[in-house]
Amino acid sequence: MLRLGDVRGDGGDRDKDRQSDHDREAARRHSDRMHDVTQLNSSGSAEPGCQRGLGMDSTCISCAVILLIVSSMVLLALEADSCARYGLHDVPDFFVWANLVVFLLFTLEMGVRLLKSPRPDVLLVSDLVVICMQGVDVGVSMVARLAAGSEVHATAYLRIAQYLRWFRIVRCLRFIPAFASMKVQMDLIKGAVVPLLSAVFVLFFSISTVATLVTAVVADACRQQPDVVESCGEHFESIWESMYNVFMGTFGGLDFDDLVRPIRSVSPLACIIISVYMTLIYLMMMTVLTAHLCQKAVETASADQVEGRLKRLFREITNGRNRISLDRFTEALKDCRIKELFEQLDISTEDVRKRARRLFKLIDENQDKDVEEREFIHGIMRLRGPAKNLKLWEVQWEMQSELSRIRHDQSQIRLEQSETRKILEREFRRILERS
Repeated sequence: MLRLGDVRGDGGDRDKDRQSDHDREAARRHSDRMHDVTQLNSSGSAEPGCQRGLGMDSTCISCAVILLIVSSMVLLALEADSCARYGLHDVPDFFVWANLVVFLLFTLEMGVRLLKSPRPDVLLVSDLVVICMQGVDVGVSMVARLAAGSEVHATAYLRIAQYLRWFRIVRCLRFIPAFASMKVQMDLIKGAVVPLLSAVFVLFFSISTVATLVTAVVADACRQQPDVVESCGEHFESIWESMYNVFMGTFGGLDFDDLVRPIRSVSPLACIIISVYMTLIYLMMMTVLTAHLCQKAVETASADQVEGRLKRLFREITNGRNRISLDRFTEALKDCRIKELFEQLDISTEDVRKRARRLFKLIDENQDKDVEEREFIHGIMRLRGPAKNLKLWEVQWEMQSELSRIRHDQSQIRLEQSETRKILEREFRRILERS
């Protein structure tokens, strides 16, 4: 009969055999989570911007794709101009064949990218949708040419093709991530989405509230002064008219004097409400939003500068190679130039030198005893700050490892309990059968 101690003994042996692998897996998962935190500030790639944006391995191929996109946009503009000049039926056939060639080239490019990208990203999916729409556009245009004898059907096909053609404009978005110089603007836009949505909500609430108050005040004033009904509420005849004009006055579409002049002699209270609203919007709302955007821009630019310094530091340590070993890392910390680069990044070289082996283990995400450039950049980015930062990170890593070990032990205990329950039930059935 198998006893509980035997089962636990087997589970303990399994724990010992897999403990080191489990620790490495826990460290890798923790490093991946820390990598997600710093992903916004560090792209983690040494490739040029156009290669990252287009998913190509060659700069020449990436530039050729960008040139093809520009050609497609120019072709679209010329086709729109010809359509405006001569009409849908008299557009030269050259555009149909040119669009077919561009579509085939884009299809070839997309096939290469799909083979090289096991996990498609948002840009790849959007490009795929646009290329499919362009293929439908080319097909519809050719069908329209074949149906030229029937003017009604040809016009319908050409109009469908004309609407589909404008989806090609979406490909212009590929220029944004294609150039490294636009990375700051992209990160700034992503960081400002939530504050911008909050600002839009506050603006809508403020505009609707002010428009409601002013409309009610002006309507009451007009009822009390029948002699000024004709001049009452030129811009505040209804709640929707009021909201529209307050919106226009907020963003400069309507001068402030033109907004309040019709009600100046009717209701001073309405003028005061609008004046207070405009003052608060310009002094508080717009100022806070502008300050937030400026702060995000400075932080993003600073993160890019730090990433550039880390790449230079990595090249100094590796002497042009792509990996760092523990011995090379420990030896490099004795170099004055390396110390100076660490200090420029606000990292205590004394603290790093004392814990070089431990630091190397923390940076090495896949625990292969070699650190690549991406691992080095992400690891050092987490160390920036006071000298205590390394100690805090070390404690956090150990706590995460212990927590993972506890969870692993809990799962083993549950498994052992389940096995023990099955054994006891089986033995109990045997006893019942014998009796």
